[in-house]
Amino acid sequence: MLFLVLALVQPVAADVPADEVEIAGSEQSYSAATLGVIETLDPADPQPSIASLEALGEAGDASALEALGELFGKGVSGIARDPDRACDYFEQVEAERGDTQHNIATCFYDGVGRPRDYVRARLHYRRAIAAGYTQSRCALGNMLIRGQGGDIDVTRGMALCREAAEAGIAHAQADVGTYLLIGEHIERDPVAARSWLERAGEQGQPNASFLLGQIYQKGDGVERDLDRAQSWFERAHASGRPDAAFQIFRMLFQRGYVSDAQRASIDPGVLEEAIEWARIAAETEPDPAHRKLAREAPEAIGRILAAAQATD
Repeated sequence: MLFLVLALVQPVAADVPADEVEIAGSEQSYSAATLGVIETLDPADPQPSIASLEALGEAGDASALEALGELFGKGVSGIARDPDRACDYFEQVEAERGDTQHNIATCFYDGVGRPRDYVRARLHYRRAIAAGYTQSRCALGNMLIRGQGGDIDVTRGMALCREAAEAGIAHAQADVGTYLLIGEHIERDPVAARSWLERAGEQGQPNASFLLGQIYQKGDGVERDLDRAQSWFERAHASGRPDAAFQIFRMLFQRGYVSDAQRASIDPGVLEEAIEWARIAAETEPDPAHRKLAREAPEAIGRILAAAQATD
């Protein structure tokens, strides 16, 4: 049974609305002064807030520099995305701040804002872990499993991912679930995989939600349930998986139009819903071939519905 093999550990970046900024860090605090500047940031003129945060950073407020890095890294609240500048801010922070060390590691891991350097990525993930930043455990764990930036150590890598997953980190839960689902570096266990993926999916992790859609669609380790499959695909799409729209469209079309050599069974309501998702997929689907099918689908389904009405 084929499943989409996902890129592990590094989060899928969802689009962030221009008027919304999230200063993350459940494991790291931000000063009242930094949060106060963020709350008053004007997207129409962000420069005064940027200057205020820079002044706080120069005065020793590491959380202001972390916030600046996140703002420029994401490109939100009227601030143009600038990965180089984001990484510059992160590197001004002392090594004791775990979330910042994680972000520096990601600069080097992704090769965005800094040249890709797996050795340095490992170093900064280790520093983040030493500072108590749990999310970095599975980030480093997957590097150990793949042998990126050093020796392969599957046992230690899997242990780190499990530690982060058990601590409630959604990306780690998705990674452990994916390993269990595809049977990579660990014995395949679709039931345990679904448990981990559901924990991650409930937290809005898009990869986990997408895989759960596939699991319920195909009935892998669970009774086939197309309604639940659609629900998880919809969550995946809302959380940042644009390819989920095409999966929903295709599944709805297969449910709404069933034919064999003798007759065709048509559910107009389901096909109308399929048309809606096809239109979404035509705009968001990253695969060109799927995008082309999605663009052509509304007209083709319309002909099916018209023919069905003509025979009534």
